[in-house]
Amino acid sequence: MEPATMSGAADSLLLPRAEPCRWDEADDEWRSEMDWAVPKYAKKRVNWAGKMLLVDAPVFDWDAIERGDDKPNEPHWAWSQDYILALDIINNWRSSHNFPLNTFHIGLKRRAKIIDPRAITAQRIKRLASIEAKLRRFPTMTLSQMQDTQVVLSRVSQAVPAQGAWRSDRPRAA
Repeated sequence: MEPATMSGAADSLLLPRAEPCRWDEADDEWRSEMDWAVPKYAKKRVNWAGKMLLVDAPVFDWDAIERGDDKPNEPHWAWSQDYILALDIINNWRSSHNFPLNTFHIGLKRRAKIIDPRAITAQRIKRLASIEAKLRRFPTMTLSQMQDTQVVLSRVSQAVPAQGAWRSDRPRAA
């Protein structure tokens, strides 16, 4: 391997030159690990997990440990097991939406750029703290109903054409 220097760096700061990367069938072995996540749980279970996220932990009785009595802490132990399961369900639900979110974002970006070339779109999976806050703000909402999409346009007047372009599936310039 030939060493390459960083631009403007002293000769003593030599870095190995990166080899070109080539995709071939040998790389397929690890690609299966990179597949999109799929939902593992029914919506009813997902909604239970969303409710569980809002349940306060029962008080832990520290004195029971000193007394050698573990019975008062059984509600706390049961809650913690349910909470851990709820986090697993919620994280699967969140990660299983990466593919649809990415697909939606690509279409949204294409439509927004036709209406406003300076439009900004972004995508990200909702953070756990944001999920909890939204479920608290909207008590009748369930986790499986939660949606969030945003587009930033240059002018407010472009919002209606953007909404219409998305609904009709035919982007139009404003």
